[in-house]
Amino acid sequence: MFATSGRLLRPGGELWTVFNRHLGYVPALRRAVGPTTVVAATPKFVVTRSVRQRTSRQG
Repeated sequence: MFATSGRLLRPGGELWTVFNRHLGYVPALRRAVGPTTVVAATPKFVVTRSVRQRTSRQG
């Protein structure tokens, strides 16, 4: 899902995700989509915002 989002988003496009903290998806989001920040977190959940920056993906 992250890789597909990274390919389909236009530059400047955003992917917001909510996931269980124990899954640790932040590094995968950074690789697949782009810069990722944690917007909110609880002991159980994390909300992130990833921004697509480049027009083409290598890999």
